[in-house]
Amino acid sequence: MFTETASGVCAGRLALEQVLDQLRADDTYQEADRTCRPGYGCDMAVSWSEEIDAVLGGDLTAALTYLTPAGGAVATCVAPVGLRDRQAGWVGFTTSLGFGKKLDRIERDPHVALAFHAREHGTSHSQRYVLVQGRAEIVPTRTRRY
Repeated sequence: MFTETASGVCAGRLALEQVLDQLRADDTYQEADRTCRPGYGCDMAVSWSEEIDAVLGGDLTAALTYLTPAGGAVATCVAPVGLRDRQAGWVGFTTSLGFGKKLDRIERDPHVALAFHAREHGTSHSQRYVLVQGRAEIVPTRTRRY
């Protein structure tokens, strides 16, 4: 799912806080049926515009948000470095295997949000805030998928 705003970084921070609030407030999270909803294991077509693709391909840093076992949310910086496949509908990022707690938590609960919110160190000139939500898959070694 993508959330687009033209208001820049301030709106981006507000949107990220809203995502965190939604994750924290979902008291039915553990019991919910996620068999066929977007981002919950149901294959569905995903598409995005050229401008969004430029953001996804050009941003060198993004904010990753994932849940803790206690129900809290952690937002941390990751490097997407252009990892995406527009036709296949996936977006990726890199992180160190040394950050085991982050990887353990994502493996336990793969529902994540990835916010592309700043252009200071990238190639895109768009002012859009892009929020990608879905299920993460940990790929510990280089594969042909990217």
